[in-house]
This record gives sequence, structure tokens and C-alpha cells, in this order.
Amino acid sequence: MRRVAVYEDEESMQPRKRRILFPVLITLFSVIFVVSAAVLVMELIVNPYVTDKNVGEIQKIYSEAGDTESVAPVSSEDGTADSERMAELRRREAVLKLQSVNSDITGWVQLDGTDINFPVLTPPADDPQYYLYRNYKKESTKYGSIFLDGMCTVDSDNQVL
Repeated sequence: MRRVAVYEDEESMQPRKRRILFPVLITLFSVIFVVSAAVLVMELIVNPYVTDKNVGEIQKIYSEAGDTESVAPVSSEDGTADSERMAELRRREAVLKLQSVNSDITGWVQLDGTDINFPVLTPPADDPQYYLYRNYKKESTKYGSIFLDGMCTVDSDNQVL
């Protein structure tokens, strides 16, 4: 008997390789999809929600500390209440209240007609970019905080010089 080479055996191996490769690729791409979806949910939903919640907390503390009932009226020489001086005292009292939360809070920046309404922080002297990726609670966040750079100095009355 003579043996004849059968080429069908080699061809029958290819479907077997395909039967193994296809489920492996499906599993790999499924894992990549799930991980990518989780990262997107964290970046687009969870992180902004946490940041907005933290900002809302500090804004509430600031607004409650600077309300009109917490500061006694200040009279000018003619006996009338000086509203500008009262507003300044309210702002100072609010910043002092904020400093009980974080002693690095130096002031508050608020621009009417915009969404800018945040605390201003002074970073430690040895790390001038400390708040670049931290919030007012000193927690890590990619959004960072508004802070004074090393060129600014603050006097004893928390006034930027």
C-alpha cells in the first residue's frame, strides 16, 4: 500500500485555530470595552459630581458666614450705617469662618454674571503648586483650586500685597 498525502488534514487545523482565537479576541475586546466604559463614567459623571458637591459645601459655608445678621451694623460719623464697610466686615468674617475649615484659605473670588465663586488658597512656601491638583479640603482632584502663586504675599490682615 502506498500512502498518499492528504491535504485536508492541514485545512482542518485552521478552523480549530479559529475556534480558539475568536473567543479569546471577543473576551479581550469585551474587557477593554468594560474598562473604557468605567473610566468614562468616572471622568464624565462621578468626578464632576464629587467636585460640584465639594464646591457647594464651601459656598454654603461662605454664604452662611457672610450673611447680614452675623455682623453688627457699623455707623459712620454721621450716624448712618455704612453698607460698604459692613460688606467688607461680612467678607472678612466669612473668610475667618472658612479658615476654620482650612487655614490656607486666604480669600474668596466671585464674579457677578459668571460661575466663578470659589475660595482662594495660599499654598505652603515649600510647595507653591500644592493646590494645582488639590481642592480646599487638601484632597486630590484633577480640577485643582484657585491659589496664589509664590509671587504674592499676604499680610497679617489676609490682604494680598
